[in-house]
Amino acid sequence: MNGRIDYLIEKYHFTEIAESPRIAGQWADVMAECRRENAGAEERLRIALLNVDYVTSFELPFRLLLTHTPQLIDKLRNELQLSQKT
Repeated sequence: MNGRIDYLIEKYHFTEIAESPRIAGQWADVMAECRRENAGAEERLRIALLNVDYVTSFELPFRLLLTHTPQLIDKLRNELQLSQKT
């Protein structure tokens, strides 16, 4: 079966319960830019990593509706010089 499945990024909205207003605003800006750019998965991740002060790999799939998030992060790790909290 071949076909194309598109998802509307606006359909679901995930936030952290104790999220600061600053981070909430940054995520709102990210989502607006993703819609404006009609961004694909890798571009949505890039926009988020460049514009949000603190993100976790756990929240990214839910906020950005991503699949294969670890692989996408690995692909961008060297390009964006990501730091990892241990």
